[in-house]
Amino acid sequence: MVGLAGIFTYIFLMSRDLPSLDQLENYDPDLVTRIYSSDGEILDELYLEKRIFTSLDQIPINIQNAAIASRIADFIVIGA
Repeated sequence: MVGLAGIFTYIFLMSRDLPSLDQLENYDPDLVTRIYSSDGEILDELYLEKRIFTSLDQIPINIQNAAIASRIADFIVIGA
């Protein structure tokens, strides 16, 4: 019984730091601002972190699998 209470307490404490559903639905990442010339050439890019929106089908499957594997490894270490 004490173990069950501990699990619920742990889940509750960890879930306090999660974003709300509204924040997830309205996610607006800081992307690169590009400045173009009149002929369409990129003159400059402004950014703090160079984030470029990419659809999932443009990311190679090996990169997707590597990201998933790293998260699984983190979960296994934390969950142990």
